[in-house]
Amino acid sequence: MANRTVSNVSDGPSVVILSPNYTTIDLKEGQNLGPITCSAVCNPTCTILWRFNATVGDGRFVDQTTQNGVLHIVNVRYSMAGVYRCKAQNKISFKRRDVYLNVLCKYQISVSLEFTFIFMPPESKIWGI
Repeated sequence: MANRTVSNVSDGPSVVILSPNYTTIDLKEGQNLGPITCSAVCNPTCTILWRFNATVGDGRFVDQTTQNGVLHIVNVRYSMAGVYRCKAQNKISFKRRDVYLNVLCKYQISVSLEFTFIFMPPESKIWGI
């Protein structure tokens, strides 16, 4: 009888899948973002985490609490614009995908004007008796 070896192949995520497959989303203030589902095939199973970076390029991300890898934000505000990053990770490796959110809003501009009047020649005053 031949000896048989059964091995369990461990592998990190090869690709992160977003559904729908967005890279950039333009929303108006007050609209809803998502749901966007993030998934990956991994063995052992990956942990899926969404992260948010409000300022592109500063390198700091804030974790977003999600359920089952689903990102859904109700009533988007201008301050929520930025990079949303899905990260799939297990003990082998990790992969990530970014979604850029642009939030369009109506700006309310308040303008205050100040005028200085110079009269040429200077105003003369006549006093009557």
